[in-house]
Amino acid sequence: MYYHLHLIFCISLILSWLAFIVSRFNFDLIYLPLKSFFMPVRLAADSNFFSSEPWLLASKLIKVPSTSKIFSEILIWILVLSLVFYFLKSLFYILKNQSYNFVQVQNSALVFALIACFLIPFDSSDLFGYIARGWQQLTYLQNPFASVVAEIPQWQQDPMLVNLLWEHNPSPYGPVFMMLCKALTWLSQGNLWLAMLVFKLANLAVFYLSLRLIKNILTQENFIKDKSLKLSIFASFALNPFVISQVLWNSHNDLLVGYLILAAVYNLYKDKVVLGFLFLSLSILIKYISLVLLPLFLIFAWRKKKLDLFFAVILSTALSLVLASHYQLFTIDYSNIASNISLSHKSLFDVFNSLFKYVAKHDLAAWWRWVFLIGYCFYALWLYLKAVKVKNSSEIFSYSFWLIFVLLFFASPKFHSWYLIMLMPLGLFVHPQLTLILSITHMLSFTFLDQANIANYILMTAVPVVIYFRAKLIPSS
Repeated sequence: MYYHLHLIFCISLILSWLAFIVSRFNFDLIYLPLKSFFMPVRLAADSNFFSSEPWLLASKLIKVPSTSKIFSEILIWILVLSLVFYFLKSLFYILKNQSYNFVQVQNSALVFALIACFLIPFDSSDLFGYIARGWQQLTYLQNPFASVVAEIPQWQQDPMLVNLLWEHNPSPYGPVFMMLCKALTWLSQGNLWLAMLVFKLANLAVFYLSLRLIKNILTQENFIKDKSLKLSIFASFALNPFVISQVLWNSHNDLLVGYLILAAVYNLYKDKVVLGFLFLSLSILIKYISLVLLPLFLIFAWRKKKLDLFFAVILSTALSLVLASHYQLFTIDYSNIASNISLSHKSLFDVFNSLFKYVAKHDLAAWWRWVFLIGYCFYALWLYLKAVKVKNSSEIFSYSFWLIFVLLFFASPKFHSWYLIMLMPLGLFVHPQLTLILSITHMLSFTFLDQANIANYILMTAVPVVIYFRAKLIPSS
């Protein structure tokens, strides 16, 4: 059944490149709707771009005719619903058919992923941000935490910088990811097309490593005893169109964080304290969100191997200090980064803010964001104190899941659907059905619902979470 998924991704590949080809001729009838769907259109409308291929100049097309928008939206809904339908059909088929095995599902998943590597990003410009910050370091010798791309003279003339949305903002990512961006951009040798492919192939490698790690845990551990259920859980990640679309097609870096979090939790569970802390440190130094796991790791590791914990803390601290020193993180101005991080959208806070603005005609006071975050701090403290009394080491999976889940979906003022990818590998071993449901509902983020503040959160996050836990709490008759 999952061969239908291959077909859909192949059709998407053809359409994506068709959009590029017709953009060279600027045929309005085909060009506008295809471009508005398959190209990175969410760019700064006031930027001055150099003369280049029309597909690159996404912001040149500031006003898209309503007919083109409708046509694009129809394309998106057909794509989303088709992918979800055949994905679910494949899962049921695998669950019932005992002849399938992990290798077959993994190989099919890698085919999907490889096809997606050649698709031009259409829902996000983050890939171009990664390339720009790598090139900023490599060619202009700038510190991406202290300097911004807009400070580079005539930066609009450099094709490696042109599609950056946040040209006035320093990097919001950690130093490990900035070093990775620099290395991958060096491999491209200043060719934008090659840079896109290099970053996508790097994500493909992370996807493969994630499949291997998930498969090893499922086959070696007894968290789940039913073999067919194990395979369907593996397939729910491996063949998931949300994962492949966000990680390989639109090239977000969140799976790298998700892989490192699962690797850290699993190694700590296996009493490999040093490796667990090393993986956790790397995840923190890519996207800082996993910092909330550090106290939990200290609690669990203290009961396991105190000497190993001592070496793990020394190693992790040394790694962090070396990278912080390299990027001068102790001396730079964080005000610009703070303004980016403090944005609120597509979150529970944004729902309350939108409702308040509808009634009071103005936004909630900025300090209300801190109410959510302070509430989360009390929740996290409660979990840490509970963890002190826990004797079963496998509980590290559940506690880690809930610390990140509540922060992402309920406490953080800023949320994007692709953030879910950071939680998915770990979620497979705690609440696999919930992880699957959320990945399906967040496929709607590719549609117009992504821009609907209240409906966005309610339909994609709140309703599926409530339904899932209501079904879990109420026993079936």
